[in-house]
Amino acid sequence: MSEPVAQDQLMTDFDWQTLYDRLGEDARKASNDPRMVEFVVRLLEILLPGSCTRLNARQVGLRVIALAWVLSPAYFDGTPSIRELAARCGVPRSVMTALTGEMSRLIGWRNGAQQHAWNWQRLVRSPHR
Repeated sequence: MSEPVAQDQLMTDFDWQTLYDRLGEDARKASNDPRMVEFVVRLLEILLPGSCTRLNARQVGLRVIALAWVLSPAYFDGTPSIRELAARCGVPRSVMTALTGEMSRLIGWRNGAQQHAWNWQRLVRSPHR
């Protein structure tokens, strides 16, 4: 059995100053990894609704939950079905199904629970948009 780690040991092993310095940086700064910047920008585009004139925090939260469930239902206790997840979130199953379907199409990924979905297809963008 391993010995417990003292709280002050946990605090000293992390480079807090670098974190604080990085939090104050401009994301477009040349020293940042361009792939990470692109990833974060794309993630925000996925999670925030297209028209951000009025943000609905609940809707953004549901989109985060939907994305996490698409990546792996095991992120949630008991690996819930979409029906159980919707019930936990207090929304109709149709709302959660629409959000998880949208997330799946946007990232081109389905989890095992979605393999039977009859309405899943890759998001096809019109050339006229």
